[in-house]
Amino acid sequence: MAKIKPKQMKRSVETHWNTLAKVIQRALYLCAAIDKVVSLSKYDKNGKKGLRQYRLLSMEWNILRQLGHVLGAFLEATLHISKSKMPLLHEVIPLIDSCTAILESAVTDVSNHQSIRVVMHPRYKLEYFRRHKWEPEWIRTTEDILRDQWTWYYQDSNATPSTSQCDRSQMQDSVVSYFDIDDFGTTPDGDLLAEYLESLTIRGCADLIQYWSSLLAGGDPRAQMALDFLSAPATSTDIERAFSCGGLTVLKCRHALSDKSTRAATVLSSWAHVKGLIPEEDMVRAMKERNKRTKKTKTPNVYVDEKSDGLEAV
Repeated sequence: MAKIKPKQMKRSVETHWNTLAKVIQRALYLCAAIDKVVSLSKYDKNGKKGLRQYRLLSMEWNILRQLGHVLGAFLEATLHISKSKMPLLHEVIPLIDSCTAILESAVTDVSNHQSIRVVMHPRYKLEYFRRHKWEPEWIRTTEDILRDQWTWYYQDSNATPSTSQCDRSQMQDSVVSYFDIDDFGTTPDGDLLAEYLESLTIRGCADLIQYWSSLLAGGDPRAQMALDFLSAPATSTDIERAFSCGGLTVLKCRHALSDKSTRAATVLSSWAHVKGLIPEEDMVRAMKERNKRTKKTKTPNVYVDEKSDGLEAV
Protein backbone atom coordinates (compact mmCIF):
# COMPACT_ATOMS: atom_id res chain seq x y z
CA MET A 1 0.00 0.00 0.00
CA ALA A 2 2.91 2.36 0.68
CA LYS A 3 3.99 2.14 -2.99
CA ILE A 4 0.64 3.36 -4.28
CA LYS A 5 0.94 6.95 -5.47
CA PRO A 6 -2.04 9.18 -4.69
CA LYS A 7 -3.92 10.56 -7.68
CA GLN A 8 -5.87 13.80 -7.78
CA MET A 9 -8.37 15.19 -10.25
CA LYS A 10 -6.92 17.65 -12.71
CA ARG A 11 -8.37 21.08 -13.34
CA SER A 12 -9.26 22.29 -16.81
CA VAL A 13 -7.64 25.51 -18.03
CA GLU A 14 -9.81 27.43 -20.48
CA THR A 15 -6.85 28.85 -22.39
CA HIS A 16 -5.28 25.36 -22.73
CA TRP A 17 -7.88 23.27 -24.53
CA ASN A 18 -5.74 20.12 -24.33
CA THR A 19 -6.17 20.06 -20.56
CA LEU A 20 -9.77 18.89 -21.03
CA ALA A 21 -8.47 15.61 -22.43
CA LYS A 22 -6.25 15.19 -19.36
CA VAL A 23 -9.18 15.93 -17.05
CA ILE A 24 -11.34 13.28 -18.73
CA GLN A 25 -8.56 10.70 -18.73
CA ARG A 26 -7.91 11.20 -15.03
CA ALA A 27 -11.65 11.08 -14.25
CA LEU A 28 -11.99 7.76 -16.11
CA TYR A 29 -9.00 6.39 -14.21
CA LEU A 30 -10.56 7.41 -10.88
CA CYS A 31 -14.22 6.80 -11.78
CA ALA A 32 -14.75 4.05 -9.19
CA ALA A 33 -13.18 6.18 -6.45
CA ILE A 34 -15.13 9.28 -7.54
CA ASP A 35 -18.40 7.39 -7.41
CA LYS A 36 -17.68 6.19 -3.88
CA VAL A 37 -16.63 9.62 -2.62
CA VAL A 38 -19.73 11.45 -3.90
CA SER A 39 -21.92 8.71 -2.39
CA LEU A 40 -20.57 9.06 1.16
CA SER A 41 -23.28 9.99 3.63
CA LYS A 42 -21.01 12.37 5.56
CA TYR A 43 -21.24 14.85 2.68
CA ASP A 44 -25.05 14.90 2.87
CA LYS A 45 -25.68 17.30 5.73
CA ASN A 46 -28.95 18.84 6.89
CA GLY A 47 -30.99 16.78 4.47
CA LYS A 48 -29.25 18.28 1.43
CA LYS A 49 -27.97 16.27 -1.50
CA GLY A 50 -24.39 17.42 -1.05
CA LEU A 51 -21.99 15.74 -3.44
CA ARG A 52 -24.54 13.09 -4.41
CA GLN A 53 -26.10 15.47 -6.91
CA TYR A 54 -22.87 15.35 -8.93
CA ARG A 55 -22.89 11.56 -9.23
CA LEU A 56 -22.58 10.50 -12.87
CA LEU A 57 -24.75 7.81 -14.43
CA SER A 58 -23.43 4.95 -16.50
CA MET A 59 -24.57 6.70 -19.69
CA GLU A 60 -22.62 9.83 -18.74
CA TRP A 61 -19.46 7.82 -18.06
CA ASN A 62 -19.82 6.24 -21.52
CA ILE A 63 -20.04 9.69 -23.10
CA LEU A 64 -16.88 10.75 -21.27
CA ARG A 65 -15.14 7.59 -22.43
CA GLN A 66 -15.97 8.31 -26.06
CA LEU A 67 -15.08 11.99 -25.77
CA GLY A 68 -11.82 11.13 -24.05
CA HIS A 69 -10.88 8.85 -26.95
CA VAL A 70 -11.38 11.66 -29.47
CA LEU A 71 -9.70 14.42 -27.46
CA GLY A 72 -6.88 12.09 -26.48
CA ALA A 73 -5.89 11.74 -30.12
CA PHE A 74 -5.52 15.51 -30.46
CA LEU A 75 -3.57 15.63 -27.22
CA GLU A 76 -1.10 13.01 -28.44
CA ALA A 77 -0.77 14.78 -31.79
CA THR A 78 -0.03 18.09 -30.06
CA LEU A 79 2.57 16.52 -27.79
CA HIS A 80 4.20 14.78 -30.74
CA ILE A 81 4.46 18.01 -32.75
CA SER A 82 5.72 19.96 -29.71
CA LYS A 83 8.76 17.70 -29.48
CA SER A 84 10.07 19.07 -32.77
CA LYS A 85 11.45 22.59 -32.96
CA MET A 86 10.25 22.89 -36.56
CA PRO A 87 7.56 20.35 -37.56
CA LEU A 88 7.75 19.36 -41.21
CA LEU A 89 4.87 18.52 -43.54
CA HIS A 90 5.71 14.83 -43.73
CA GLU A 91 5.37 14.70 -39.95
CA VAL A 92 2.19 16.78 -39.60
CA ILE A 93 0.08 15.39 -42.47
CA PRO A 94 -0.12 11.81 -41.09
CA LEU A 95 -1.20 13.19 -37.71
CA ILE A 96 -3.93 15.28 -39.34
CA ASP A 97 -5.15 12.26 -41.29
CA SER A 98 -5.21 10.18 -38.11
CA CYS A 99 -7.23 12.80 -36.19
CA THR A 100 -9.61 13.16 -39.14
CA ALA A 101 -10.20 9.41 -39.25
CA ILE A 102 -11.00 9.37 -35.52
CA LEU A 103 -13.48 12.23 -35.94
CA GLU A 104 -15.17 10.49 -38.86
CA SER A 105 -15.50 7.28 -36.89
CA ALA A 106 -17.02 9.17 -33.96
CA VAL A 107 -19.74 10.82 -36.05
CA THR A 108 -22.82 8.67 -36.62
CA ASP A 109 -24.43 8.82 -40.02
CA VAL A 110 -27.67 10.80 -39.99
CA SER A 111 -29.42 8.08 -42.01
CA ASN A 112 -28.85 5.68 -39.12
CA HIS A 113 -30.86 7.96 -36.87
CA GLN A 114 -33.68 8.01 -39.40
CA SER A 115 -33.85 4.21 -39.27
CA ILE A 116 -33.92 4.25 -35.47
CA ARG A 117 -36.86 6.67 -35.52
CA VAL A 118 -38.82 4.25 -37.68
CA VAL A 119 -38.03 1.26 -35.47
CA MET A 120 -39.02 3.09 -32.30
CA HIS A 121 -42.46 3.75 -33.77
CA PRO A 122 -44.70 1.09 -32.13
CA ARG A 123 -46.75 0.82 -35.30
CA TYR A 124 -43.75 0.12 -37.54
CA LYS A 125 -40.74 -1.44 -35.78
CA LEU A 126 -38.69 -3.72 -38.06
CA GLU A 127 -41.85 -4.83 -39.88
CA TYR A 128 -41.80 -1.54 -41.77
CA PHE A 129 -38.58 -2.50 -43.56
CA ARG A 130 -39.79 -6.03 -44.29
CA ARG A 131 -42.93 -4.71 -45.98
CA HIS A 132 -40.84 -2.37 -48.08
CA LYS A 133 -38.72 -5.36 -49.15
CA TRP A 134 -35.45 -4.35 -47.60
CA GLU A 135 -32.61 -6.82 -47.87
CA PRO A 136 -32.28 -9.02 -44.74
CA GLU A 137 -28.71 -7.79 -44.33
CA TRP A 138 -29.89 -4.18 -44.27
CA ILE A 139 -32.47 -4.99 -41.61
CA ARG A 140 -29.84 -6.74 -39.47
CA THR A 141 -27.59 -3.70 -39.85
CA THR A 142 -30.41 -1.42 -38.70
CA GLU A 143 -31.03 -3.64 -35.69
CA ASP A 144 -27.32 -3.64 -34.85
CA ILE A 145 -27.21 0.18 -35.00
CA LEU A 146 -30.27 0.36 -32.76
CA ARG A 147 -28.75 -2.06 -30.28
CA ASP A 148 -25.47 -0.14 -30.21
CA GLN A 149 -27.31 3.06 -29.31
CA TRP A 150 -29.30 1.21 -26.65
CA THR A 151 -26.24 -0.44 -25.13
CA TRP A 152 -24.05 2.66 -25.10
CA TYR A 153 -26.49 5.31 -23.95
CA TYR A 154 -29.69 3.91 -22.47
CA GLN A 155 -29.34 0.40 -21.06
CA ASP A 156 -28.98 0.64 -17.29
CA SER A 157 -28.91 4.44 -17.64
CA ASN A 158 -29.74 4.82 -13.95
CA ALA A 159 -26.99 2.49 -12.85
CA THR A 160 -23.72 3.69 -11.40
CA PRO A 161 -20.36 2.74 -12.94
CA SER A 162 -19.26 -0.70 -11.94
CA THR A 163 -15.74 -2.05 -11.71
CA SER A 164 -15.88 -3.46 -15.23
CA GLN A 165 -17.23 -0.19 -16.66
CA CYS A 166 -14.19 1.60 -15.22
CA ASP A 167 -11.80 -0.65 -17.14
CA ARG A 168 -11.11 -2.89 -14.16
CA SER A 169 -11.08 -6.66 -14.05
CA GLN A 170 -14.59 -8.02 -14.04
CA MET A 171 -15.67 -9.92 -10.97
CA GLN A 172 -17.53 -13.15 -11.68
CA ASP A 173 -20.15 -14.58 -9.41
CA SER A 174 -20.12 -18.35 -9.18
CA VAL A 175 -23.48 -18.55 -7.44
CA VAL A 176 -26.25 -19.41 -9.92
CA SER A 177 -29.82 -19.36 -8.72
CA TYR A 178 -32.61 -21.59 -9.89
CA PHE A 179 -34.38 -18.69 -11.55
CA ASP A 180 -31.31 -18.04 -13.73
CA ILE A 181 -31.43 -21.63 -14.99
CA ASP A 182 -35.16 -22.05 -15.46
CA ASP A 183 -35.51 -19.47 -18.27
CA PHE A 184 -35.56 -21.73 -21.31
CA GLY A 185 -37.44 -20.14 -24.20
CA THR A 186 -37.72 -16.72 -22.56
CA THR A 187 -36.15 -13.37 -23.36
CA PRO A 188 -32.82 -12.81 -21.57
CA ASP A 189 -33.25 -10.97 -18.32
CA GLY A 190 -32.89 -7.23 -18.81
CA ASP A 191 -33.01 -7.32 -22.63
CA LEU A 192 -35.91 -4.91 -22.90
CA LEU A 193 -34.99 -3.94 -26.45
CA ALA A 194 -35.36 -7.51 -27.70
CA GLU A 195 -38.68 -7.74 -25.91
CA TYR A 196 -39.85 -4.59 -27.70
CA LEU A 197 -38.73 -5.77 -31.15
CA GLU A 198 -40.27 -9.22 -30.76
CA SER A 199 -43.64 -7.90 -29.58
CA LEU A 200 -46.50 -7.16 -31.97
CA THR A 201 -46.92 -3.75 -33.53
CA ILE A 202 -49.53 -1.36 -32.12
CA ARG A 203 -51.78 -0.03 -34.86
CA GLY A 204 -53.77 2.33 -32.68
CA CYS A 205 -50.76 4.38 -31.58
CA ALA A 206 -51.39 7.86 -32.99
CA ASP A 207 -49.62 10.22 -30.58
CA LEU A 208 -46.07 8.87 -30.20
CA ILE A 209 -44.91 11.48 -27.70
CA GLN A 210 -47.87 10.82 -25.41
CA TYR A 211 -47.42 7.06 -25.72
CA TRP A 212 -43.74 7.04 -24.80
CA SER A 213 -44.15 9.78 -22.17
CA SER A 214 -46.63 7.58 -20.30
CA LEU A 215 -44.13 4.73 -20.36
CA LEU A 216 -41.36 7.07 -19.21
CA ALA A 217 -43.46 8.04 -16.20
CA GLY A 218 -43.62 4.33 -15.38
CA GLY A 219 -39.81 4.03 -15.41
CA ASP A 220 -39.35 2.33 -18.78
CA PRO A 221 -35.78 3.08 -19.99
CA ARG A 222 -36.79 2.43 -23.60
CA ALA A 223 -39.08 5.45 -23.45
CA GLN A 224 -36.18 7.88 -22.98
CA MET A 225 -34.45 6.50 -26.07
CA ALA A 226 -37.66 6.70 -28.12
CA LEU A 227 -38.38 10.28 -27.04
CA ASP A 228 -34.82 11.41 -27.81
CA PHE A 229 -35.08 10.19 -31.41
CA LEU A 230 -38.77 10.74 -32.17
CA SER A 231 -38.85 14.29 -30.78
CA ALA A 232 -35.98 15.42 -33.02
CA PRO A 233 -37.25 17.90 -35.66
CA ALA A 234 -37.15 16.87 -39.31
CA THR A 235 -35.45 20.15 -40.23
CA SER A 236 -33.20 22.57 -38.40
CA THR A 237 -35.14 25.67 -39.47
CA ASP A 238 -36.73 26.28 -36.08
CA ILE A 239 -33.44 25.66 -34.29
CA GLU A 240 -31.56 28.08 -36.54
CA ARG A 241 -34.29 30.69 -36.08
CA ALA A 242 -34.06 30.34 -32.30
CA PHE A 243 -30.28 30.65 -32.52
CA SER A 244 -30.63 33.85 -34.54
CA CYS A 245 -33.06 35.29 -31.99
CA GLY A 246 -30.57 34.45 -29.26
CA GLY A 247 -27.91 36.36 -31.17
CA LEU A 248 -30.16 39.42 -31.21
CA THR A 249 -30.51 39.18 -27.43
CA VAL A 250 -26.79 39.75 -26.84
CA LEU A 251 -26.14 43.22 -28.24
CA LYS A 252 -23.15 45.55 -28.10
CA CYS A 253 -24.76 47.44 -25.22
CA ARG A 254 -25.99 44.27 -23.52
CA HIS A 255 -23.14 41.81 -23.65
CA ALA A 256 -22.66 41.18 -19.91
CA LEU A 257 -25.66 38.85 -19.57
CA SER A 258 -24.97 35.52 -17.94
CA ASP A 259 -25.57 32.30 -19.81
CA LYS A 260 -28.67 31.61 -17.69
CA SER A 261 -30.19 35.02 -18.44
CA THR A 262 -29.48 34.67 -22.17
CA ARG A 263 -30.99 31.20 -22.26
CA ALA A 264 -34.07 32.30 -20.29
CA ALA A 265 -34.64 35.32 -22.57
CA THR A 266 -34.27 33.20 -25.71
CA VAL A 267 -36.66 30.52 -24.48
CA LEU A 268 -39.21 33.06 -23.27
CA SER A 269 -39.06 34.83 -26.62
CA SER A 270 -39.79 31.56 -28.47
CA TRP A 271 -42.68 30.82 -26.11
CA ALA A 272 -44.19 34.23 -26.78
CA HIS A 273 -45.15 33.12 -30.31
CA VAL A 274 -47.41 30.38 -28.90
CA LYS A 275 -50.77 31.91 -28.07
CA GLY A 276 -51.92 31.31 -24.51
CA LEU A 277 -48.66 29.76 -23.35
CA ILE A 278 -47.45 32.84 -21.47
CA PRO A 279 -49.91 34.68 -19.17
CA GLU A 280 -49.44 38.13 -20.70
CA GLU A 281 -51.87 39.83 -18.31
CA ASP A 282 -49.95 38.58 -15.28
CA MET A 283 -46.66 39.77 -16.77
CA VAL A 284 -48.05 43.24 -17.54
CA ARG A 285 -49.49 43.50 -14.03
CA ALA A 286 -46.16 42.50 -12.47
CA MET A 287 -44.28 45.09 -14.53
CA LYS A 288 -46.73 47.84 -13.58
CA GLU A 289 -46.40 47.00 -9.90
CA ARG A 290 -42.64 47.14 -10.23
CA ASN A 291 -42.83 50.60 -11.83
CA LYS A 292 -45.04 51.84 -8.98
CA ARG A 293 -42.41 50.89 -6.42
CA THR A 294 -39.94 53.55 -7.60
CA LYS A 295 -40.22 57.26 -8.33
CA LYS A 296 -37.82 59.67 -9.90
CA THR A 297 -35.78 62.18 -7.89
CA LYS A 298 -34.10 65.39 -8.87
CA THR A 299 -30.78 63.57 -9.09
CA PRO A 300 -30.49 61.91 -12.53
CA ASN A 301 -30.36 58.10 -12.69
CA VAL A 302 -31.40 57.81 -9.03
CA TYR A 303 -34.77 56.45 -7.86
CA VAL A 304 -36.42 56.12 -4.47
CA ASP A 305 -37.92 52.78 -3.45
CA GLU A 306 -41.20 53.69 -1.74
CA LYS A 307 -41.33 50.45 0.24
CA SER A 308 -37.82 50.57 1.64
CA ASP A 309 -37.42 54.39 1.68
CA GLY A 310 -33.98 53.98 0.23
CA LEU A 311 -32.12 55.34 -2.78
CA GLU A 312 -31.40 53.11 -5.71
CA ALA A 313 -28.91 54.09 -8.40
CA VAL A 314 -29.57 52.94 -11.96
